Amino acid sequence: MTITFIGHLCRDINTIRGHSTVSPGGGVFHNGMTAARMGAEHFVMSKCNTSEMQEAIRSFSEALATFRINHTAVTTSIENVYPNGNPDDRQTRAISLAPPFEKSDLWDIPMDTVHVNPLWAGEFPLDLLKAVREYAEVLSGDAQGFLRHVKKDGSMCLERHEPDLESLSLFDVFKADLREATLLTGESDPVEAARKLQSFGPQEIVLTHAGGLVCAVDNEIYQESFGDYAMEARTGRGDTCTAAWLVARLTSSPKVAARVAAEVTRHKLRYPGPFRGLAWGE
Repeated sequence: MTITFIGHLCRDINTIRGHSTVSPGGGVFHNGMTAARMGAEHFVMSKCNTSEMQEAIRSFSEALATFRINHTAVTTSIENVYPNGNPDDRQTRAISLAPPFEKSDLWDIPMDTVHVNPLWAGEFPLDLLKAVREYAEVLSGDAQGFLRHVKKDGSMCLERHEPDLESLSLFDVFKADLREATLLTGESDPVEAARKLQSFGPQEIVLTHAGGLVCAVDNEIYQESFGDYAMEARTGRGDTCTAAWLVARLTSSPKVAARVAAEVTRHKLRYPGPFRGLAWGE
């Protein structure tokens, strides 16, 4: 069974304690690299200016990832500023945005398990999501792409609009971090937020927070820790965790999948950039 990841590749500018670095990013970058390093059957569908994202393309090729990138004039680029030591406290600003996805981008992608992972609200329109829902055996999504809105000045903020809950009900698997989950549910406790998210329709919830993850499946809760990690390794945390969960769930119970997702994420959090595999001795 193929896991298809859809979303924009991104030129990330991460500013931590006043120091900025530029690197390839975007949820699908970390999704695809994780699935490839785990040896899972996968497919990455993205859009960007390919000449500007050669580092990401090389990384995919070196990891033997399966991908298709539709060339666009503009690449999505986002600045992430971490003003303090809290890895969940970040300020984001859109510098540029690639065009949203259209039906023509998706005409021949595998529709076994599909994970929709936009970087901003509008990148993957609701009508297109409904169309994918008709064909996908399992539909997974990330809250960020439906709650993170871009203002006229480029600043990005989380906002809950009425269609948010409608889109949430379309998913079998739904991933959120604690800030997103609190916005949707009003609950600041990770376990209670995960339970309430599940009540909106998804069968499985993957919720990440500063210390680890909470997974809700049926009436059971599974919790795992990420351990300590440097702020420089924070970007890609949730996307790595989600991909590892989806890969593990192909063959494993929720309890085992939560353990695998936490371990893979724990390894990724030892260094900046995407997951390198468990055999690297990091």
